[in-house]
Amino acid sequence: MRFVCGKVIVTDIHRSTAFYEDVLMQDVVVRKDHYVVLSSGIMLFDLTVWKEYILIAETDVRFSNNDVVLSFEENDFDDFLSHLKSFSDIELVHDTIKKPNGLRIIRFYDPDHHVIEVNETKNINPDDILKSEMAFLDLRTCATTEVLSSCCLTGDIDSVSENKLNKK
Repeated sequence: MRFVCGKVIVTDIHRSTAFYEDVLMQDVVVRKDHYVVLSSGIMLFDLTVWKEYILIAETDVRFSNNDVVLSFEENDFDDFLSHLKSFSDIELVHDTIKKPNGLRIIRFYDPDHHVIEVNETKNINPDDILKSEMAFLDLRTCATTEVLSSCCLTGDIDSVSENKLNKK
């Protein structure tokens, strides 16, 4: 089984499409009368058709439950905050906060009160990624040796790499 997409039910497909294009800078990949698919993989689906698909009354669809969040990441968080402030009708869930990891996040509502969160992307040094990947591969290679328990106790990942190289 594979996950295909998340469907976000909206009351006005045109208004919601414009919001996701303008505010969240999403491109429309597929545009049909009653739904659009965005470049992020999210499908915006028109409520009037949706209620017929699942055989319920329109009043049985509840918005503003704060129980589903569409999460995005942004490399230039400050630039995005400036962009967001250019829209006077955005309702915030909360202002920008700093998470325990030091990165910032802001949450706000789309036109149908679905929660949107935008996270600051962590800028990672490519050398750190390489070292992390090498350590992961080295740990997998020596997982059955006493070297692993030694480096886990001391936190000395470099000794794992040295031991692996010395074994060759």
